[in-house]
Amino acid sequence: MQARNILKEMGKMEESGMEQSWARAVADTIVKAVEPLATKADLKTLRKELKDDIADLRKETDAGFKLMREQTKGQMLELKVWMSATQFVLFGGLVATNIFL
Repeated sequence: MQARNILKEMGKMEESGMEQSWARAVADTIVKAVEPLATKADLKTLRKELKDDIADLRKETDAGFKLMREQTKGQMLELKVWMSATQFVLFGGLVATNIFL
């Protein structure tokens, strides 16, 4: 609550017959009650910050998934090479066994 609004409302209370000390006490109490509440501007700022944080998180997550895909592709290639080599050795063993029997 802005100071000029408080003074304006205090003036209205005094005009209605309320003593100045009471009007000030009421105004101070209202200010203390309302002060910790978020304003529309606060919420707008918070919304923008949250959107920015979500966008950053999305970028980090996308980059992490891209790295995981690349690593997985490399590991799959290594596995295919290893399996091909194993098959070649096993096939060679079978051929050698049949030849010498």
